Amino acid sequence: MNNLLQKALELQNNGQIEQAKHIYLEILKIQPKHAAANHALGLMEINLIGALAALPRLEIAVMEKPENEQFWVSYIGALMQSGPADSVADALELGLKYGLSTETAQTLTANFVAGLESSGNEQQIKPTSAAEYCVSKNNPADMITTLIPAYKHKYIVELLLSLTNQTYKQFRVIISDDSPNGEVTALLKLPELSKTLEKLNLEVIQGPRKGGMSNIVNLIDYWNGATPLVHFLFDDDLIYPTFYQTHCLAHSKENVGLSVSYRWYSNEYGYPIYASTVPSFISASENCIDLLNAQQLFSSTVPTCNNWLGEFSNAVLSSNSVHLFRKSTMQDISYFGLGDIGLFLQTSCSSNVALIKNYLGSFRQNPQQNSMNLESVALKAGHIAWIALALAGFKSGHISENQLQQTVDTIKEPIFARYKNSQDMQGFIIFLKTHTAHIANTAKFEKNFTELWNQFLTCDDWSFSQKQKNKIFETIV
Repeated sequence: MNNLLQKALELQNNGQIEQAKHIYLEILKIQPKHAAANHALGLMEINLIGALAALPRLEIAVMEKPENEQFWVSYIGALMQSGPADSVADALELGLKYGLSTETAQTLTANFVAGLESSGNEQQIKPTSAAEYCVSKNNPADMITTLIPAYKHKYIVELLLSLTNQTYKQFRVIISDDSPNGEVTALLKLPELSKTLEKLNLEVIQGPRKGGMSNIVNLIDYWNGATPLVHFLFDDDLIYPTFYQTHCLAHSKENVGLSVSYRWYSNEYGYPIYASTVPSFISASENCIDLLNAQQLFSSTVPTCNNWLGEFSNAVLSSNSVHLFRKSTMQDISYFGLGDIGLFLQTSCSSNVALIKNYLGSFRQNPQQNSMNLESVALKAGHIAWIALALAGFKSGHISENQLQQTVDTIKEPIFARYKNSQDMQGFIIFLKTHTAHIANTAKFEKNFTELWNQFLTCDDWSFSQKQKNKIFETIV
């Protein structure tokens, strides 16, 4: 059973849903009350056919393993989407007697009440001990700010619709319009969008038009610590209805500075195609949410130059972590070009990273992405920054000298292949050909690398983002 379950989890994590579903069903033919198989299949059914259909399987999971908090979270989450209010209260009260912590029950209850209020549903949770853990209705303060660094306007309407469909409503939205001629702002002023925008607490500010990092810093300055949590949502990505509800729950865990959920890679039309492969230590765990540390994250990403975690659109950051982005520097080395994985790794050095093992969004692949333009400064920096992250990880003790060497060996080949004719990359190519057969003297290697790297970082986007502060903002929508 364990081997079959492990195989099914690996298939599911790799996006091979039908194959995983077949194995789960085979397990249940042999053991109809197998808790983990019922739970995994129930989560799958929520996304495929709805929460109501998934309830019987999730109920079996909590009955068989009532000490497993993640099973209770999934079961109660499905009840919130499909059941009456009193059934949610009953489940919360029962869960508190077994595997559900008070802190988690409080977050679940708060999310549920916020959803009832925003939908205008007058039905109330009956007075139970669980309901008392709810945050006060007289304190409707937003928990999350959604920061959208907008450049492309093609997918903005779909993105905004995904926000209006969130089950958790305590968030505000700020768009920084960095489009060349204000196309995003013009689109948002169309009368046919007025009803959609009325559903959102939305502001639009002018972007600096200096590059992607500068536009994110522009948003951070305007947000200025206004909410405990921040979500950077890029203009071509999508999130699914329970994204904020689930991420808020993840942040209720102990010392979480960042939550990351699985996401699909989708085509230009938003249809899921495939998913990243996660490390074996992740797929082997039966938890819905794993708390990860710096050692696990550095060693599973940096040596192989593999950002399996994803990017900002599938992550929610604590306010303390957000402020680190402005400098994007770890161990006095910039990680410009890999701002997402760089900030994730830096956050893990001082707090837990909560990995939500559920697909709550999609990363849209389209011809306008930076990754489609090999000659963009951002993509060139994204190659070089792996070495920067490896040096920072080595200096902080999170990877070994051998892993530093492995990182350099891994990234130098794509640099050689893609940038042999790029004038601004010749210094790095010569450096990598002459310095990396053996990193015997890491101090000398770091000195020579950082001299080249700092010269490269005279680009407008990096320079402007480092100076950008204390501006006077004007809301344009």
